[in-house]
Amino acid sequence: MKTRFKLAATALLGVVIGSGCSEVHEYIIEGDVLQFEASFYDAEQNQRVEHFQIEAELEFWDDDEPYIDTFDTQAYEAVLARFEGTFSGEALSFISAYPRDFPGANYNRSVFSKANGTDEVTFQVEYQVNDRTVTFGYTMTQAMAPLVNLTRAYPQLFAGEYRANARYFSSVVDSQQQVLSEVSMQGFVNRISALLGDADGDGVDDGIDACLDSQQGGEVALGAFNSGVDNVMGSDGCSLMDRYMACQADEYDAGAPWLSYSGPSYCEQRVAYDAYREGMIDYTEVRLLRTMVTQYHRSQNNFT
Repeated sequence: MKTRFKLAATALLGVVIGSGCSEVHEYIIEGDVLQFEASFYDAEQNQRVEHFQIEAELEFWDDDEPYIDTFDTQAYEAVLARFEGTFSGEALSFISAYPRDFPGANYNRSVFSKANGTDEVTFQVEYQVNDRTVTFGYTMTQAMAPLVNLTRAYPQLFAGEYRANARYFSSVVDSQQQVLSEVSMQGFVNRISALLGDADGDGVDDGIDACLDSQQGGEVALGAFNSGVDNVMGSDGCSLMDRYMACQADEYDAGAPWLSYSGPSYCEQRVAYDAYREGMIDYTEVRLLRTMVTQYHRSQNNFT
């Protein structure tokens, strides 16, 4: 499965596309510049640079394994597929664009860390083009507030308001080790908004999806008892069937076998009422669901 999302201070878009590549993360990170210096600008031009935007696309393939994988750090090689930096100010805009997949790369590192109470994301690449060596890197750090999510299959960034520190550098050197150009920037990211990928295709973004592998479609049924109520999806990414199955799983996890109950659990009773309160179903459907659950438990307990 391929999950695509765009991370931005204004928007991040996500769709599920294709197969083979497990996830594609496409980021746009915007912020303000505190200090900027480009070797091809004069001092006045450098001072006019006030804003930056970083676009980066990462491709995580099914067989990708992090070369660092600890409880607080994950680092990958060769997952950064595209990178572009735009630096702008009054009557001035400079775009630092790089070829896709960085042919002739000496290294291509993406590091996500939560070590020592500081969340940090770093992209570093060095590649060859003709007789030149191109090097660039971007680092974003946020202390005492979550920025990096390491709990999912692949690392992600949290959405929210930030004052995250940002650093960027780039250089181009010829075969004689003569520096042809250099750029450095220090600034801060203002805000990250996220609309993550939708792994199970239920229309709810993974970042807020409480059920990442939803049971979708059909009607709500337990055992041989069909309620006739459509298995609708909630705003949390959980269908009615997901919620009933979660109730059963909770009972097992609590060490109380499902068949030991003579009637619906409190959790099961709440499913219909909560769905009604959320506007997923009407009250007639509440009654149908309650009847279905009761009939199911009677059959399981051999009631007549």
